[in-house]
Amino acid sequence: MSDLDRLRTSAAPFGPWTPSAAVDDVERGKQFRSLATSAAAFLGSGHELVATLRRAENDEAAAVKALALIDKVPSLIRRKLLSLFCSVTWPRRSP
Repeated sequence: MSDLDRLRTSAAPFGPWTPSAAVDDVERGKQFRSLATSAAAFLGSGHELVATLRRAENDEAAAVKALALIDKVPSLIRRKLLSLFCSVTWPRRSP
């Protein structure tokens, strides 16, 4: 079992880290890019997380590292980043 598969079954079953049956590779890449955009807005485009998320589009090791970096972001910024990601990825539908 790879490091990314371990994360998918334990700590991080959200967004691009969900099991591969739930999110195809194309969508996963788009989600990493969306997270990178949010990270750039909240942390600055030169932040290590932005570059790591961009690499994660095609690199499993970078995906593992990106999740670890997200966990190190201060909690308020992390909540804002993930909230923006969720609202863009899964927008609310009007009744």
